[in-house]
Amino acid sequence: MGSEPFYLSSGFWQGAAAVAAIILSQLPPIKLWFRRPRLSVEAYERIALTEEVGHPAAQWHLSISNIGNRNVRIRKLTLIMRRDGEERAFDGRGYFVNPQDPQPTLLTPFTLGTQDTWGHNINFFKLASRDARQTYARISKALRDDLSAKLKARGENGPAVEGDPALVQPFLDMWDAGWFWRHGEYDLELKIETDFPEADVVAKFRMTLFEGDSDFLRARRDVMKLGIGTAWPHRETNFHFIDVVSIPKN
Repeated sequence: MGSEPFYLSSGFWQGAAAVAAIILSQLPPIKLWFRRPRLSVEAYERIALTEEVGHPAAQWHLSISNIGNRNVRIRKLTLIMRRDGEERAFDGRGYFVNPQDPQPTLLTPFTLGTQDTWGHNINFFKLASRDARQTYARISKALRDDLSAKLKARGENGPAVEGDPALVQPFLDMWDAGWFWRHGEYDLELKIETDFPEADVVAKFRMTLFEGDSDFLRARRDVMKLGIGTAWPHRETNFHFIDVVSIPKN
């Protein structure tokens, strides 16, 4: 008479259950196996705004966390601002590894590991076209040559000198054509694009610029005739901080 099949033996199933228990104890909870990739973002309550000859820009501290169970590659950060029907899109172009760093690091696509957090001050701006950059270099050199000659003739302790109005006017036109920081209510939309569409993030905020805020940011226009920010770069970035309010998702 043949022996009892192994799969009918109570000892076999007891042993199989013990092995399965050991294996499962070494794995994450089953619910994590099916969790989709997911990011969360926290934004600092104030944003820093500035203006560079018709090119508005912003700096904002963001903290991005991977709260899913898969690594996520972040491809692009975009900040969209809207006011009175006008819209500007700013790309995340650089970030400061350490807050005290004098220059930002180029922001390129990066991978955020499971449960990791990436938090830095990020520079948002729109890169000018090649033609616009070439034009700017040309008019900047012309104004710089004019001011340098006047400074040399003035001597060390003479009064401030102004550029020839015809050489300053292109900068004024460029500023006025690109000026964005008018007073009013702004809607902000932060977009984080990843390799997983389901992990992409869209967060909304609101900020208010009062007349004094707009005047402060516009003050740079008045010193362009002296070559500040036109013939020569600004010695320091003149940011203006504005409160930002998060808009909860419906």
